[in-house]
Amino acid sequence: MTTDEDLLRARITDLFGTDPERCFGPDGYQSVALAVLDSIYSSGHRYQGVINLIKQYCNLREPEAGHPKTDTATDLINAFDRWGGGRGFCP
Repeated sequence: MTTDEDLLRARITDLFGTDPERCFGPDGYQSVALAVLDSIYSSGHRYQGVINLIKQYCNLREPEAGHPKTDTATDLINAFDRWGGGRGFCP
C-alpha cells in the first residue's frame, strides 16, 4: 500500500534526486531540511508554530547524533521514516 508520504518522497526524489551537491541552502537556513519544514508549515499557520516545529525537529535530531542545522532533504526523509512518518514527528 502506498501512503501519501511515499508518494511525496518519490516525487521529491524524482524532481531533485538525492545528490546533496545539487541542493542549495536558502538564505536563513544552512539546512535544506529546516527550510523544507519551514516552507511546508508556514502556509496556513502562525509563524510561532513553525518556530516551535523547527525546535522540535532539532531536539529530536540532536540525540541521534544528527546535525539538524545542516541536514539535507535525505536526512529529513530518513528521520521521518525512523520516527514513523508525520504522525511520529507531530504527535
